[in-house]
Amino acid sequence: MSNLFVVTLSGDLGSGKTTVGHDLATMIGWRFESVGNRMRQLAQEAQMTLAEFNALSEKDLRIDRDLDRWQMELYENSTENMIVDGRLSWHFIPGSFKIYLAVDEQEAARRIWNSKRANENKAQSLEETLEANRRRLQSDILRYHKIYGVNPYERHHYDLVIDTSHKTPSEIIEELSNNLKENLYWI
Repeated sequence: MSNLFVVTLSGDLGSGKTTVGHDLATMIGWRFESVGNRMRQLAQEAQMTLAEFNALSEKDLRIDRDLDRWQMELYENSTENMIVDGRLSWHFIPGSFKIYLAVDEQEAARRIWNSKRANENKAQSLEETLEANRRRLQSDILRYHKIYGVNPYERHHYDLVIDTSHKTPSEIIEELSNNLKENLYWI
């Protein structure tokens, strides 16, 4: 495991973490894992929306702990370089290169509203999406502070912060790739 390289990708809701993480991993030939995708899968298995599943996780801390254990095991059992997209991945994989993707909350709401992910955004308007994002942000902050005593939205945890508000996924991937080449010398 000591010869493996891991990039952890965190950030604001709607900042492009999953899209960028997947596409960057594909471009450089690495494994990609997403805690958010895993949570969506669990919500679907429970026949709940992501918002409903998030609300349940506020009451049942085992959900977050199981997801966190899942990502730690990914890292501990991995035999290949990888990018892990997850709100707390930087915390559970401390030796990783930690990236935070930031986005303006209005742009985030627009992206999420336009994505129309199945089983995730039941909002009837862009404004409802913005309000749902704000509630989810507060839920995340409260849950993670209660369980781990950390706030994943504090930028000091990260090696690199990129504002994605006015960038396409291709532009973000190019910036990340260039930065990783410059700073890590292994891509």
